[in-house]
Amino acid sequence: MRHQDRSTCNARRQCRRCSARIGKSRICAPDCRHLNGPGQAVHFCSLIFFLALATSITIALAAQAQNPNKEVDWETAIAGGPRDFLDLIQALAGRDPKPETVELLQGVTQIARKGDSFELTRADQSVLQLAPDSDRGAKWLEGWSKIESTAQEDFGDTAGSFIRNISAITKRGSRIEIDRSGPSELMVDLKTLIKKKLPIPIRLKSARIGKVSLQVDSRGSHPALKDIEGIRVYVSTAAIVLPLDLKEFSKWKNGDGKKMIFFAIKNPVPAPVRSFLGIPPNIPFTFALPRKHDNTNDPSETSQQAPDVNTPQDLIH
Repeated sequence: MRHQDRSTCNARRQCRRCSARIGKSRICAPDCRHLNGPGQAVHFCSLIFFLALATSITIALAAQAQNPNKEVDWETAIAGGPRDFLDLIQALAGRDPKPETVELLQGVTQIARKGDSFELTRADQSVLQLAPDSDRGAKWLEGWSKIESTAQEDFGDTAGSFIRNISAITKRGSRIEIDRSGPSELMVDLKTLIKKKLPIPIRLKSARIGKVSLQVDSRGSHPALKDIEGIRVYVSTAAIVLPLDLKEFSKWKNGDGKKMIFFAIKNPVPAPVRSFLGIPPNIPFTFALPRKHDNTNDPSETSQQAPDVNTPQDLIH
């Protein structure tokens, strides 16, 4: 290996077999025939690469031996107990929880995040720690990070910070409450939903998120979120921007296998007028998310594909 410009050589020593200058790396020797013989520099670089690779593998194996991933589980099974978190996941994800998810979250009344660890508390007061060095803890942390990054990519830094600052999701009485740090209210830009061309029947502009709480209703054919508090959406109309409170939400698959979304917003008509005219308190909307392929026999005939939406189901693998 020779310098084209010898003025850049920082060689300070001499070869023992000749008077050539040798740099600190022992490769920078523009005049030494012993170090710069045919292929010597190449062999030297290969040796350095091999030693670095061997060292990194050794360190990785040693770290794995000292901190092996371990599986964690409840010491005792629980019969029955609250299913609110399982129904919450199903209402948001639109699919049944996996058996291992049911086993893990059956009877759970709180999911708390403490740094990179998660703490599950059941109705019988037993506690399960999911540390990042355990299989489940690592998967939960990966899933949580994925939800945060997706929220940030789709809706900006504010949405990402909302997910990042969640400290606990707790069942209190008949309601589920989301505790988080940071500002009491956040404004989230929803115009990206318009850019994605989702078939949403109203034109959403932004959302204001405050103290979020809700009830889970599992009496129907699929779980639904009811009596939602703390989420206000702003809808663009021809003349004004109308603030509307989100009150209900659910996601499921119909008999044809299509993903359906239902949500309801609070009727902006004053309660006395609604009562007099017999108008319902909430305005419902139902629409189908388009499939990737309308005709499976002809891949060229496609519809607009809805983007994948990360939900708490991504925390469970």
